[in-house]
Amino acid sequence: MSSAYNRVFAIPNIVECISHSLDFKTITAAARVCRAWHTLWLPIIWHTIDCDQQWQDDFMQVLSQHGDLIRILRCSRDDNISPLISDPTLNNNDHQCRNLVTLVMPKTTLVNQSDQVKLIRQNPGLRDLSLAFRDDPSSDYSDLIHAIGDHGMLRRLVFDDENKTLQVEMLETILQRSSSLRELSFRRIGFFLNHPIGYAYASSSKLLATSKTEEQTTSACLPYDVSEQEEKKFLGITSLCMDDVACSQDLILNLASRFPNLEKLSLQLTAELYFSKDFSSRLAQRSPHIKWLNVSKTEDMDDSTIAALVRSFPGLRTLIAGQTGFSEMSLYALIECCPDLEELDIRETYGLESESVQRLLQKCRSLKSLNAWDT
Repeated sequence: MSSAYNRVFAIPNIVECISHSLDFKTITAAARVCRAWHTLWLPIIWHTIDCDQQWQDDFMQVLSQHGDLIRILRCSRDDNISPLISDPTLNNNDHQCRNLVTLVMPKTTLVNQSDQVKLIRQNPGLRDLSLAFRDDPSSDYSDLIHAIGDHGMLRRLVFDDENKTLQVEMLETILQRSSSLRELSFRRIGFFLNHPIGYAYASSSKLLATSKTEEQTTSACLPYDVSEQEEKKFLGITSLCMDDVACSQDLILNLASRFPNLEKLSLQLTAELYFSKDFSSRLAQRSPHIKWLNVSKTEDMDDSTIAALVRSFPGLRTLIAGQTGFSEMSLYALIECCPDLEELDIRETYGLESESVQRLLQKCRSLKSLNAWDT
């Protein structure tokens, strides 16, 4: 390549424009043969690590040399993240992983709790964290819990991979210590009634004991003063996702009562969850500001239940209800109560008349996205 071409292709704006039209492998190959491109594209190459397979030895050898360029790190099965941990005994830690924005550590990641704590603490700009606790009830997770709770920038926290060690005290500690957290998510977790976090007084903690069910209304049933605990709410949490979770409706209501400013609620693929007739009104009393709701693939989500939810949240902007009992009753509830609806996903639902869908389009003028082609 001539010097003139080299000068042109070394202009940052041109390099950036070219990179948008190339795939990752082409960018990597080009960076190997052109020094200017190598310098400018190196941050692009290392920005996101999401291999979806175990890291190989040759990759591990160069990983620690570019850790400072990584912004999104999604570990996969049996990945060893020890090369990314800062070593205080070394004078040169310039290339250590200190600039993460997103970190995903599944249960299969090869890392001990000490290194987990170090990696979280050495990344002060971390905003999105997904992790799983090892299923060892005898372990002390206090250092890890405090590292998460004390993180000043963390906005989204995901508990993943069938956590069985997650205790309600852990969650309460994180929520009490974290002032920046906005989104809380649980995935593939079984919150059964006999699980420590699954029921109001199955644990000594008082985090979930604020929903007054019929069984809890008498003072004889209450091991503590519920009214006192109701004052302890976490106003910063605006998003709660419980996807592929087995739980009772009481857990949903208990969490909602502690998060009164919820705007987003996902119950996708929720199992073992059966709704009483007054569930929707009780949920709306606890979290009246919900604008985004996902109930797709949820058991016991029939037409009347969805319609009741819709009527309880007239400010709804997004409803995702694919593979549920969504039908005419729910559609009419949307038409009558949700004029600001912007997105509706009702794939693989049955029984809707085309005239009803047409009426929805006429009434909900704000509707921008309708996914109903499989109905």
